[in-house]
Amino acid sequence: MMPSVGQTDMLLIDRAGRVVFANGKPEAFADLPGFEQDEKVDEWVGRLPETLRRRGNFDTVRMDGRIVGAMIVLPTRERAVAPRPASGAFAGIVGASEAILAMLEQARQLAARRVALLIQGETGTGKEVLVRAIHEAADPAAPLVVFNCGAASRDLLGAELFGHVRGAFTGALQEGRPGRFELAHGGILCLDEIGELPLDMQPFLLRALEEGVVYRIGDATPRKVDVRLIAMTNRNLRREVAAGRFRADLFYRLSVTSIEIPPLREREGDVALLLAHFGRELAQKHGLPARAFTAEALAALDAYAWPGNVRELRNLMEGLILTGTGDIGLGELPPQMREFGDCEAPEAALRLNDNAKIAMQRAIETAGGNISEAARKLGISRSTLHRWLRERRR
Repeated sequence: MMPSVGQTDMLLIDRAGRVVFANGKPEAFADLPGFEQDEKVDEWVGRLPETLRRRGNFDTVRMDGRIVGAMIVLPTRERAVAPRPASGAFAGIVGASEAILAMLEQARQLAARRVALLIQGETGTGKEVLVRAIHEAADPAAPLVVFNCGAASRDLLGAELFGHVRGAFTGALQEGRPGRFELAHGGILCLDEIGELPLDMQPFLLRALEEGVVYRIGDATPRKVDVRLIAMTNRNLRREVAAGRFRADLFYRLSVTSIEIPPLREREGDVALLLAHFGRELAQKHGLPARAFTAEALAALDAYAWPGNVRELRNLMEGLILTGTGDIGLGELPPQMREFGDCEAPEAALRLNDNAKIAMQRAIETAGGNISEAARKLGISRSTLHRWLRERRR
């Protein structure tokens, strides 16, 4: 039988045993007991029902060295997925949300398939990290060549991809040079920012993919290449095709299989997991003590929309590790991240004025009921909009 995994729910309890934040379905913690104020917080775990002790992770929350509450993280909404070892090729991609688990399952299925793959996702979602995991899962001994189509000048792009022979153009190396296709022979050629490839270069790429041969610049000799092409972009290539900026035939050739990496704002419950992961990793890297978050700061970060995605989160964590000690409170967060954290409990921040309620309602209507799209228009996370909707129904 395959194991079950699912989205992570999180519950924050203050020193008096009151729930100050709940991420996910409240019924997941329906059988949670009350806690006595004079009881030691680190002993609360003994009072949890057996089902929560077995399935949940319990930890204390500290502020200025004092225990001020507790956090329970619980996997919910379970679904069956194929088992994988913790040390597998995809283990470095942190997340337990339904969105990221579905994407990882798709990536595992496609890893060993030597067909073209198009990976789409916003800036900072970790497209190259996924490519390296796919390479590791498929054949780590084979070549992996990554090339950014937006990093080379238009005049040199052909030579970078297909190589050149001696004297092919001014500035060409005397001995000539193989291109990225030849260097990736037998492995994976990853073309980043494929949407930046000029229109007049796209037919040459299409021919190389369809015929499996390349011609170095200045040479008429065909060179056989066997590569699996993985293309990455933060653009919507279908829209680029419709606008005439990308060839339809090349798009269909690149997207034989495709993966969409979800933005962080749609990965419910993953913010806390990523903060903990990068906190440990970066503290070890810099030889500094790890830092924990107060309940208010963690709730504010969970509600933030993360336009820069995982890269933005990692950069934030590194800055906090390098510039402070002790627990991280709201005051250390950038102003735009404190929006939903300046109240005693995050739910209180959702008691919005009439104008904000109207704006949220209009955004949902404009998006045709699509919560993800409405949250994106409002600049808040999907989980924040869900909590407001639950608050409105009370």
